[in-house]
Amino acid sequence: MRVFLDTEFSNENLLKAELVSLALASEDGRECYLERDELPLACRHAVIHSRCPPMSIDEAKALISAAERH
Repeated sequence: MRVFLDTEFSNENLLKAELVSLALASEDGRECYLERDELPLACRHAVIHSRCPPMSIDEAKALISAAERH
């Protein structure tokens, strides 16, 4: 079984970044979304304003299928 992972970090420099959110979706439909209660002060403006709800398993599978075709 495959598990798909999505993360958001506080800035683009991963050596200094802090984890902001983590989403997991498995092929059997189980999903988990974790998000920090308080965002780090170093959080990029774009991350704060552009975070979206996690994808459903069907959305994740559709994206992967599209990527595998190309």
